[in-house]
Amino acid sequence: MVSAGTVFAGEEVDVTGQGYGAGEDVVVEVGYGGSGGGGGGAAEAAPVAAVPAGVLSQRRVSQTVAADTLGGFTTTIQLTRVGTAVITATGSSTRRTASVTVTVLEPGTMLPVTSSSRFNMSTMVLVGGAALALGAVLVLLSVLRRRRVPGAQA
Repeated sequence: MVSAGTVFAGEEVDVTGQGYGAGEDVVVEVGYGGSGGGGGGAAEAAPVAAVPAGVLSQRRVSQTVAADTLGGFTTTIQLTRVGTAVITATGSSTRRTASVTVTVLEPGTMLPVTSSSRFNMSTMVLVGGAALALGAVLVLLSVLRRRRVPGAQA
């Protein structure tokens, strides 16, 4: 599991794994592919077989970390190349392997906009304000009409 599914180049992600042997050395590798897409939020580790063919390139970075007594580990990795980074953790004795994909953006790039965008919020505020103004006009017209009708009490 990683702390973020989309980061800017040069940022770090926390990589967490479990299910390894107590004290086992776990090799954590980062392979970079081409321009990435998708992803966001925390990403779950998936079996390495789920990684699309051709995503990994020869540009790899690796480090070894020891699993704790419960078979878990946490390490921090800096992602330096723009595109798709596939982080793979492999236990040296159990051979347990898991991987996750992270999208690495060029610094200064705008993140994809979701439904809570400023445009949608502005539209909702504008529609709400118009409805409020219409309601005020209708109340005012109702009051004025009552005053004009003979025999009606205000």
